[in-house]
Amino acid sequence: MRWWRWGGDTAPAGPTGSALTLTGTAATGAAIAGGAVEAKCASGSGTATTAPDGSFTVNIATATLPCLLRVPAGGGTFLHSLAAGSAVSVVANITPLTHLVVAALAAGDPATFYAGFSSSTAGSVTTTSAAAAITAVVAKLKAAGVDPTALGNLLTAPILVANGGTAGNPYDQLLDTLKAKLTSSGTTLAQLTQAVVTEAKAAADPTLASGVASLPSDLLLQPAAANCAALRSGPYRAVFPRATTVAGTFPANAFTLDAPALTLVNEDGSTSTLVATSTPCQFTSGTAGGNTIVVSQAGVIAFRSNDNGVMRMGVAFPEQTHTVAELAGGWNKLGFTKTTGTTFAFDAATLTVNGSGVSTAISYCADVKAVACTPVTDKTVTFSVNSSGGFVRTFSDGSSDRAYAYRAGGGEWMMLTVFEDGGFGFWTHQRTNALPTVGAETSLWNLADNNLLVSPSVVTVGGNTILTTEPATGIFTRKNITTPATSTAVAITRPETLNINTPRPGYTYRNAATGVTDSSGATVNVPEFVSMGLRGMGVTPVAQIASGQFNLSVTQ
Repeated sequence: MRWWRWGGDTAPAGPTGSALTLTGTAATGAAIAGGAVEAKCASGSGTATTAPDGSFTVNIATATLPCLLRVPAGGGTFLHSLAAGSAVSVVANITPLTHLVVAALAAGDPATFYAGFSSSTAGSVTTTSAAAAITAVVAKLKAAGVDPTALGNLLTAPILVANGGTAGNPYDQLLDTLKAKLTSSGTTLAQLTQAVVTEAKAAADPTLASGVASLPSDLLLQPAAANCAALRSGPYRAVFPRATTVAGTFPANAFTLDAPALTLVNEDGSTSTLVATSTPCQFTSGTAGGNTIVVSQAGVIAFRSNDNGVMRMGVAFPEQTHTVAELAGGWNKLGFTKTTGTTFAFDAATLTVNGSGVSTAISYCADVKAVACTPVTDKTVTFSVNSSGGFVRTFSDGSSDRAYAYRAGGGEWMMLTVFEDGGFGFWTHQRTNALPTVGAETSLWNLADNNLLVSPSVVTVGGNTILTTEPATGIFTRKNITTPATSTAVAITRPETLNINTPRPGYTYRNAATGVTDSSGATVNVPEFVSMGLRGMGVTPVAQIASGQFNLSVTQ
């Protein structure tokens, strides 16, 4: 049972051809006075002008619910709302909150939804779909520290706007809070709305999840670093692969980041300060030389840091709370697993998880170049929520590791698993890769750990430009760009050939080549690799076969 009542539960439902009254308040924290309210219904339409306190009444002589409403918000933009049910008089406020509700319900731009609204599209607007959209928006805002739960129905809850010595009611106060959050985070309502739209599309159909690296909507309302809009304040989870010395402990920790101040507090109470460089989203940290932190546009952090005199590579991302049911589906892995002594080697795997967090299919590749992984029939994996964050993965032999999941703004997922001995795996949902676009240019940071979990070199900068594609074969060529360490040197380029969905769907293989002439005139060899892009994250794990290095390429 919902905790509000709102007419019936289907649409269109109002008495066909009957009189309809729509009332409400248009406000953004301040009243929208003298605003021209327009209402477009399944049949019928009407207009009204808001009073000084933002209130309005639209009387339509002959109309059929549901209706969409809008009011000008300045700069040629509008705020939107909706009315559904079966009553002859319906409350429909118009606020930034209702605008987000319309975006979530439509899984599209509210203005476009309004423009195309008619009797043929009205069936998607019901009290049930509106309630689901309200629930989704409330959850997103609550995660961002703007909690509208107590208001109830955002479309119909009473609004009393502050006026002179009269304080506004809780709805008005929440609008003020949201406005302040948008200002302090540097995010516009349009950007927040687009994030809600993208997430709604992915929630309705996972195949519509976007591969464009972006922040989830709740992070967009957190303060950002001055030189990096993707680095936001809040709790983070870091995985710093290395062998642990205490049984039952894993090389992962939590920290809280103050992005504008560039300070972080670790779970043990220690603090660190980041220092911005001249390159956006790149930072240094600490007194030990070589500490470098880079941030993808999805908010995923990759770092090279000093670990008691040893430089190592690590990853961090905003901490999120998920259920095991959200992990359901098929996953691909590219990892680094301990073999003998202190040595690590590449591996790959596929894992299918059901809604209870239990594996239904596992396959394993000790050779990441294998065309087919070996089915695992004598072992199962069960995920359970870990009270300290993330998940515990328990294997049927009694062993366990830790798993941490992150969902970016486009609705795509990544998962990072880590063992006590420092072995780790990056996971992304199974898919078939598409060829890149000819002419596309990408700039990258590159980090690496060798097979001893030691990062042997500083973070480098490079990139590539796509030259040709062959749809029939899945082959593409690109110009690889190595950026020099000094500004006076010239970048070096060379041609490379790669195959998508090789050796298996979701992976990419770079062909080895000898005697390649680069832009300096030198003859070089191109080493082979297997990569697995974390779609929607701006991060690609890479297995450098010949050198045994595990690389991370982070899109700038």
